[in-house]
Amino acid sequence: MTIRHSDGPHMSLTSDLPCHCLNIFIPLIDIDEYNGPTEIKPGSHHYTRDLAKSMLIALIKKQIRPSIAPCLTKGSALLVS
Repeated sequence: MTIRHSDGPHMSLTSDLPCHCLNIFIPLIDIDEYNGPTEIKPGSHHYTRDLAKSMLIALIKKQIRPSIAPCLTKGSALLVS
């Protein structure tokens, strides 16, 4: 099951602002395809204000980028802005 969500609230509901936070993932065990890496959809943070409408427009314009699901070793860090 894929659950899509924003990792934090938007600072503006009408326009995109510069990055104001950084999410850091630090696995406590090795992460591989078997135990399920965190899936990230690059650029999707722009689409969450009006998700259905915005995703449809992005799909039509072919602006949706493929998901990434990095496998990480215990103690490594994945930074997402």
